[in-house]
Amino acid sequence: MRSLFLIQLFACSAEHTPLRDSQRFWNEAPVEIIRDNHGVPHLYAASDIDLFHAAGYQLGIDRLYQAEMLRRFSQGRLSEVIGEAGIERDQQVRIFDIPRWGQADMEWMEENDPERVDLLKAWVSGINRRVDEVLNKTAPLPFGYGPEGHDFLPTHWDEVDAYTVLKGANFALDKTLEFEIAITLLETLYPETMESIDVFRPGVPTFAMPETERHPADIHGEQPAIPGPKIKAFGDEIFQSLTAFRRPSGSNSWAIAGQHTTTGHAAIAGDPHLGFDFFGSPMPMHLNSLDGGGSYNVAGFAFPGTPGIALGQTNTVAWTATSAFVDVMDV
Repeated sequence: MRSLFLIQLFACSAEHTPLRDSQRFWNEAPVEIIRDNHGVPHLYAASDIDLFHAAGYQLGIDRLYQAEMLRRFSQGRLSEVIGEAGIERDQQVRIFDIPRWGQADMEWMEENDPERVDLLKAWVSGINRRVDEVLNKTAPLPFGYGPEGHDFLPTHWDEVDAYTVLKGANFALDKTLEFEIAITLLETLYPETMESIDVFRPGVPTFAMPETERHPADIHGEQPAIPGPKIKAFGDEIFQSLTAFRRPSGSNSWAIAGQHTTTGHAAIAGDPHLGFDFFGSPMPMHLNSLDGGGSYNVAGFAFPGTPGIALGQTNTVAWTATSAFVDVMDV
């Protein structure tokens, strides 16, 4: 699978797009964008700033509408475009005030990691460069914006938008809220029983890891059952708010150490089980500034509306992500 992936990644076509611009976050050295035979863009830059600017620009070419809808979701402004179908999501985002937490993240980053802040600014300026081309009609109106879509124009991104989209995505994918509400209700209804239950321990001793590799303290016993009738709903208002994203879903990731594979190499897999909607269609990209003197050589999948590679690999490490809880049977 690895060799097949590398063949796919680097078997490139002759479509080259040199870029040069004089904006604040764009240096003099050109960036080369090569789209391979599978449609995957490969970006080569001489600096990290140039690389992130080009990544934002390429996002604007390939996925501007998707990023726009994710931004509107995280701002609580979907209904401005899609009407009544977006009201429930907008209400949920505004109840939890996602933009406020995006702003807080940006302020923390500016104080604690200014170098990375510059990369995010460069990325946003790349998106805005493409937005300018669309608004100036030097580039075509992207998919989703025209009369056959929702019939609106793209708008410029602010620096805080990347943080807000990341915070909104985390909120939409995380299951912590539902878990906390369920545990709170159970502790309220059945306080004595819940005192004797370790909610992070499985009810049955089921393991995937060999006994010799499990932690010595990993001893499981039967737990008291929760009495009474099943809780069918948390109340109409709470239930409606929590199920604004109703759909069958799941999530899993797994890794296998080299001593358990026939090749001796570790294996990792990720399957977020995302639906084919705003966040469920990540964008494959390859970002390389390392060859030109920068820091990055990374390939994988970016979630439109967020900078960098969310699921991918470098020359030395691979990673994936899932939105569900840790495997309490083995960890």
